[in-house]
Amino acid sequence: LPASGVEAETNQPREAYPFLSWVAGAAHSQEVEGLVGEVTNARVMSRLLLFADVHPLNRPPPSIHNNKNDECGGGASGEMMARLASAARVQIIVGKTMRARGCEERTQNLIRTLAKCKNIKTVVRISGRLQSNPKVPECVDVVCSALEIISTS
Repeated sequence: LPASGVEAETNQPREAYPFLSWVAGAAHSQEVEGLVGEVTNARVMSRLLLFADVHPLNRPPPSIHNNKNDECGGGASGEMMARLASAARVQIIVGKTMRARGCEERTQNLIRTLAKCKNIKTVVRISGRLQSNPKVPECVDVVCSALEIISTS
């Protein structure tokens, strides 16, 4: 029988990777829309993958969508929004989610632009799915589904 779920994605047993919310816990994920922040550090991992630290300039009221039933909800997903409100660090992940919702060329251009902005103040507007950061518990990750560069100076 073919493996399913986490085993199919990682070839590892579920217990070894409990933090893979993009595979195992997506049913309880929460979306944030319109988070505005300043990019403080961008790291290009590959042609279509970028991690960047963002200092939030606003923490908008949550746009809560429980993916399981498309109703407003709390529970495990509400916990992520509470963590975002008090997070010491926010990291954005730009990659396959944006590519799937837009186009590959646009995603590549955004990654190139953000990578060049090391000494330039860059303000972005972010929408995406919140998830825990497995390596840094005080950090909240936002898997970007939309990213707009508002200003550079």
